[in-house]
Amino acid sequence: MKKIETLADAKKKLKSEAIISAIIYAVIAVLAFIFLGVFVVVALLVLLGYIILSEKKKIKRNFCPDCGTKYDYETDVRWSVTNSRHITRQSSSSHSNTASLRAEDKALVHCECVCRGCGKVTEFHKNITICKYYSDGSTQRTNLREYMRRYFKL
Repeated sequence: MKKIETLADAKKKLKSEAIISAIIYAVIAVLAFIFLGVFVVVALLVLLGYIILSEKKKIKRNFCPDCGTKYDYETDVRWSVTNSRHITRQSSSSHSNTASLRAEDKALVHCECVCRGCGKVTEFHKNITICKYYSDGSTQRTNLREYMRRYFKL
């Protein structure tokens, strides 16, 4: 290793180190962009896949699996609450200013869709949270009629 004797030697060494550092930082920046770019593309593909799957589920529950007739919510869909339960959450020791979920009421809803085209009856059950109780005393209730109407809406 060459010994630094003068100010000119020190400036020359500093300049060469700056060039090497700039090259290393440029390579790191390009690699980070490539990996973050790939991450963004993957995230967008996952989001697109989720949207496609949710739309596919929505279409599946709104049409007869045999003949393809669309269910009319008002006449073809019947639902009823078959079971409900109260679930208490364990208190968390968080010191945040937001209210934490303390308990919730869940309902098991039995849905029956009768096709007006072929007469096939399709039945399924769905768990729905109908009320949430928070540590600050507030509650959040779900209007079950509106929830089911939106559930069967395309």
